[in-house]
Amino acid sequence: MSTHISESTTIDIFVCLLGLVAGSFLNLLALRTLQERSLFSPPSSCAKCNHRLSATELIPVISYLVQRGKCNYCHQTISWQYPFVEVFTAVIFLVLVHTFGITLYTLGMVLFASTLIAICITDFREKLIPHEITYPSILAGIIFSTTIRNDLLGTLSGIGISYILFDFLAFYGLKAYLWLNKAGNYATTLHKAALPEVEISRLSKQSGKGTKFRSLDPNNARLKKCSTKHLSELGSGTEEVEVIGGGDAVLAALISAWLGLPRLAFALIIGFLVGTIMGSLYLLHEMHKQRLLRKCLKPILLTILVFILLFLALLIAIASLTQQPFQNMPYWQFLLFAIFCGTLMGVLLAGSRVSKPFPFGPALAAGAFAAIFHNPFGNPAS
Repeated sequence: MSTHISESTTIDIFVCLLGLVAGSFLNLLALRTLQERSLFSPPSSCAKCNHRLSATELIPVISYLVQRGKCNYCHQTISWQYPFVEVFTAVIFLVLVHTFGITLYTLGMVLFASTLIAICITDFREKLIPHEITYPSILAGIIFSTTIRNDLLGTLSGIGISYILFDFLAFYGLKAYLWLNKAGNYATTLHKAALPEVEISRLSKQSGKGTKFRSLDPNNARLKKCSTKHLSELGSGTEEVEVIGGGDAVLAALISAWLGLPRLAFALIIGFLVGTIMGSLYLLHEMHKQRLLRKCLKPILLTILVFILLFLALLIAIASLTQQPFQNMPYWQFLLFAIFCGTLMGVLLAGSRVSKPFPFGPALAAGAFAAIFHNPFGNPAS
């Protein structure tokens, strides 16, 4: 018994150390990929003063704690991202080993989880999911699913469906965004200000770009009637608007490459739920900064009412089909869920005034992590 405990503890320690080192490497991989720099040269240095770090300053977590989160030379604060990613990676590795044991399947899930962590870093920092990380992992995932999972057909089907689904969401989501967004308000404002020389033209519909505002005569006196705020916002209209980025489609394909089509569906459900919650919190924060929270009440109450009516109709339909008394139905749970969904939708509708995008990649990665450990369609290792 003691021998078994000793061996188990030794394995756990080794896995944790491996996870800490892997987390340190994932930080390096993500940041240098964003900077388009080599992974091997130049050696690691302080991001603030560019001082080359010694071996003792590169020890995962420990160096951060010993240095109290500051560089030894410029004394600038070191981002908490580094120890957080290292500890998180170690925890994920440990949970994977405890869940699946020491197998080739576990090794594959370790590589997949590492890719997800690197993607979360890049998407949170720059709202980018680099192909330099995803494409090699997709190829590795296809090989893994072919040799270990024996599900090549389901894997390739999921990859194809991922691109079709996200292209659909990107195209029609952009239409909904432009309908809800304040671009329409700008057009109305400019029309009321009698500014016919301002041309509002849509850029390439297929590429998913945003709305462009161009003045043909910037010296026109009527243009000066438009406030500075409106002009600055109009100028920002030339930027691209992406409801669903192309990187998210690649990430969905990556999930299918490693997990297959059934668990891709589960990952998408969890991902959209997490993304809705995270996006709503983000929008609430942004609207609070812009003092727009008071304008949330009307769309929130409206969407809550719509969801309650929809769920009520659903309960009545279920009760009639199953021939159960309505009072025996879980209407309280449905009511709370309707209020929850209505509130989130109302926040998103009101948040159309806030144009800053929220990265969906980490939410989809959260769904992928859930799909690793839970397969609603059978054996988790299938």
